[in-house]
Amino acid sequence: MTTYSGAQKAQDQTITNNGGEIIFLDHSSAANSSLTNENSGTINFKDLSTADMSNLIKNRYGTINFSGEATAGSASIVNNTNHYPGVPDPWTSSTTFTGNSTAGTAKILNNGGDSLSFENNSSAGSSNVDNQGYLIFNDKSTAGNSIIRYGYDFKSGGGMEFLDQSSAGSATIYNSEKNIHFSANSTAGQSNILLGSYGASVKFSDSSTAGSSIVNSQVGYIGGHVDFEGNSSADKSIINGAVVAFSGHSTAGFATIKDGYVDFSSSLGTDGDGKVSVGSIVDSRVYLGSTQLTIGSTNADSKLIGAYDGPGPITGSGGSNGSLVKVGTGTLTLLGELGDRGPIYTGGTTLVGGTLVLASEHAAGTGAITFTSGAQTLQVAQSAFGGAGGTLENTLSGFGLEDTLDLAGVAYAAGAKATLAGNTLTVTSGGVSDSFVLSNYDTNHPFQVTSDGSGGLQVRYSTQSLPQGPDTLVVRASEDAFKGDAHFIVKVDGQQIGGVQVAHASHAQGQWENITLHGSFASANRVAVEFVDDLNAGAGQDRNLYVDSINLNGTTYKGSDASVPHGQGQTTYSAELWTNASAVFSTGPDTLHFRVSEDAYKGDAHFIVLVDGQQVGGVQVAHASHAQGHWDDITLHGSFAGANHVAVEFVNDLYAGAGQDRNLYVDSISLDGHVIQGRDATVAKGIGQTIYSAELWTNGSADFNVSSLHHADLMA
Repeated sequence: MTTYSGAQKAQDQTITNNGGEIIFLDHSSAANSSLTNENSGTINFKDLSTADMSNLIKNRYGTINFSGEATAGSASIVNNTNHYPGVPDPWTSSTTFTGNSTAGTAKILNNGGDSLSFENNSSAGSSNVDNQGYLIFNDKSTAGNSIIRYGYDFKSGGGMEFLDQSSAGSATIYNSEKNIHFSANSTAGQSNILLGSYGASVKFSDSSTAGSSIVNSQVGYIGGHVDFEGNSSADKSIINGAVVAFSGHSTAGFATIKDGYVDFSSSLGTDGDGKVSVGSIVDSRVYLGSTQLTIGSTNADSKLIGAYDGPGPITGSGGSNGSLVKVGTGTLTLLGELGDRGPIYTGGTTLVGGTLVLASEHAAGTGAITFTSGAQTLQVAQSAFGGAGGTLENTLSGFGLEDTLDLAGVAYAAGAKATLAGNTLTVTSGGVSDSFVLSNYDTNHPFQVTSDGSGGLQVRYSTQSLPQGPDTLVVRASEDAFKGDAHFIVKVDGQQIGGVQVAHASHAQGQWENITLHGSFASANRVAVEFVDDLNAGAGQDRNLYVDSINLNGTTYKGSDASVPHGQGQTTYSAELWTNASAVFSTGPDTLHFRVSEDAYKGDAHFIVLVDGQQVGGVQVAHASHAQGHWDDITLHGSFAGANHVAVEFVNDLYAGAGQDRNLYVDSISLDGHVIQGRDATVAKGIGQTIYSAELWTNGSADFNVSSLHHADLMA
């Protein structure tokens, strides 16, 4: 046994280790030596030792070990058993890195039948590895920034594996025609893997992941294979020009797959439910089997040459009735290739976000195209109708107020129109007519046709509702938009009128829009405008709804008179809704009029009105200066002809000394034209007085007895 330690170096020596052992310890170095290790000999580099700049380490039927943070430095290492296929030979050579050791910048040739392994947090560093034998990364080891060439020569078999949380790191791996296997929670990391022939493949199994790696196939379509099995994931990888197959509970994650074949036909779904997702797929053919594929989670565009039911080109299994779900803001284009690739998918397409483009007839198979809540766009090429005057073979389900049909191939002409007969929508522009079959669609609004700004046309619902009764209700609204527009519904005496409405006008820009509804509600007592999709992610990222007014059969009710729940909005200038809640308007036949003024101090005086204990309208605001002899007139509506008591309740008193006092004054009220003076109201002792008007100095009520008005009406 020969041992080097401390500052010792095997400087410029030529050493042959024939069945013995050479040990480098404690920062020692092989320096520029030439080492030959043969006949079961062992060379151990331990404890921060280094192979340094060794000219050549020939390992013939021996073992070289690096451990304890040792490094191969910039040495040249050759495992050269020369094991020929079919020739029994128990003698192999091995080089092992373990215990945080590293291959440094070494050049390593691992011949057929020999093994090169990295164990226990070791690293291939920035080495250059030519692997024709067995290359294994295990136990949290990493390929680091190495360059690895892996492929066939005339020597025996070989393999390359990543096991037990090991990683390909940022390595560059050239795989000519063999298999690289990731398993047991290992990852391809940020590596770059090149598949050089039809036989080259990468397999992920167990819970391994492709990480953020880039996998390229040199041979274009039907190049190398990339297989995902078990619970593995393509994660955030980019895979180009390969045949990619998913089976078991594997998932495509947020991967981008380009220029290849993608086979989901043997997938059981991530949760065993037949559902799997992918970031994007571009210029590729997809085999769905019976899988539901969600595509677009990265918001990138996707383009499928064809999407098919039935078995894929690799697994040869799978069922039918596959379907697509389009998510994200990007565009999914379906080219609709037919021929002998397989039956086009039949399970339908669901639009959750972004744009779906149908580039040809049968592009979306035969299933329905389903729109969900929010704004989606379906762009249909003229060829998708099977010719001029055709009908799209896919039923459109759930087309809503925010959705758009984009007929980019139809020139917009004056007089273009969209007419609905039964459940068939026909779009006519110039001499061209195209039709759609609808289901689960809005029946309260007409369709309108507009130019798409590029010569084509678009079809949407109008914001005006179709007449469905003798009465008209107009809601004047605006919004703060955030990740979509504000949605609301309208209820008259508790019954919803029309569908879900959408505000588009920007409140910040001072815009308002009128949304018109029709029905039979002339005797309505209450109209509620209910905000239904609030979203708040912090300052400046808040979706809100504003209601300036409603108009019922020509009578206008101001938003500032509406009732809004405390803490969920306000009614200072309009009815503002900051969260999901309702602005309630009293629209009954009776009129209640107030004449008020204030002493303002750090803001105006606020008050509410209660009729027999029930609040009418929202929080009211006095602006008129009592000191200057001014008065405000405020009017509320409702059904309170049989009322007994009306209370005006001051709610925001503020006092900081003489001349710094907020107060409220009520000169009079009138109910359906009958006037009661403020001095006739009842004000609790200590709250105010009623010498000339009802004066409220602190939070409290001026109570008016209106029961005598009914007797006066009866006597009349």
